[in-house]
Amino acid sequence: MGDVYMKYNILNSWTIGSISNYLFQDVMNRKDVSMRYIYDLSAIQDIQLLKRIYFFVNNRRPKNREKRIGKMIDRIIADRSGDTAALMTNEMLCYLREEHLRKLQDNGIKLVLVLIDPIAAEYDTASAAREMMKKVSFDLVMSFDPADCAEYGFEYCNSIYSVIAEKKDCVIKYDICYMGNIKDRFHFIRKLLKAAKANNAELLLRLAGCSPEEMAELPEEVSLKHVLRYDQIIDLTQESNCIFDMTQSGQTGVTYRYYEAIVYNRKLLTNNRAIAALPYYDSRYIRFYDSVEDIDWEWVKCREPVDFGYKGDFSPVKLLEMVERKLNNKS
Repeated sequence: MGDVYMKYNILNSWTIGSISNYLFQDVMNRKDVSMRYIYDLSAIQDIQLLKRIYFFVNNRRPKNREKRIGKMIDRIIADRSGDTAALMTNEMLCYLREEHLRKLQDNGIKLVLVLIDPIAAEYDTASAAREMMKKVSFDLVMSFDPADCAEYGFEYCNSIYSVIAEKKDCVIKYDICYMGNIKDRFHFIRKLLKAAKANNAELLLRLAGCSPEEMAELPEEVSLKHVLRYDQIIDLTQESNCIFDMTQSGQTGVTYRYYEAIVYNRKLLTNNRAIAALPYYDSRYIRFYDSVEDIDWEWVKCREPVDFGYKGDFSPVKLLEMVERKLNNKS
C-alpha cells in the first residue's frame, strides 16, 4: 500500500501583520497546502489604507469577522479530499472559538497546533492556547520550547522559519539592534542605551508598549506608535552587525532572534545559554551576557564575515514532514 499524503490548510488571520503568515512562506505555493485567511487583503498595496482597514475591522466589526471565520471553516470542509489537516499557530486561536474547531473535527479534519510562544507566557496568544486546549483535543500539539514539551507532552519542533526578503550585499548601518515589546525590560534597556553611547556603538532600538513615563525617558525615535511589520524588522535586522536577544525568564526555547542570526548571518548577543548546545552554535559569532556589563562592545562593533552555513533546517517544509509522520503514526 502506498504512502498516504496529507493535505494542509494553514489558518491565518490576515495576509499582512500576522507573524504566522511570514513563518509559513516557504510552503505557501505547494500544491498540498492551502493558505486560509479570515481577511485576505493581498490586493491592497497602500500600507496606510491597510492600517485603517485593520483598525476598523478589528475594533468595529466583530460580527463581520465571525461571519468570515464561518465561511473559512466551511470552505475547508467543502474542499476536503483524503487526509486533511488544519494547522494553526496559537496566534490564530485569538480569533477562533471552540465551535469552529469542533466543526472541523466532526468533518474528519485533523487539528494541528503549533505553539510559537511558551505556554505559560503572559501573552494573549499564549492565554488563548491554554484556554482552547482545555476545551478541544488537538490531534497534534507542537512546540519550540523543550521544557514545555517535557512537562506537557508536546512534540518538539523548531522547524518553523522561512527566509524572507534576504538582502544580498546589504550595507551595515548599525552595530547592534533590538526591536520588540518593552514588557518589564525598561531599566535594563535604559542601561543598554547608556552603555552603547559610552562605547560609541550605534544601537538601533525600537520598542512597543512603552508607558508615557517610559517614553519620556527614552529618545523619541525609540518608542513605536505602531508595531513594525515583521518584514520591516527583517530589513532593519539585515542593516545591523549584531542582533541583541533578550529571552524571557523561564523560557528554554529560542526566540526568533536566534533564527534571524543563523539565517541572515548576523552576530548574536543573547542571554540564552542553552543556545550553546544547539547545532549552529559558533563561539565566533554568538556570545552570551547576564548583565550589560558583560557586553564586549569591541566584538559587537567589529565588522567581520559571518557564515553559519545554514542548510534550511528551520523551514516549515521540515515541519510538514514531521506532521505527516506523526499523524500517520510513523516513527
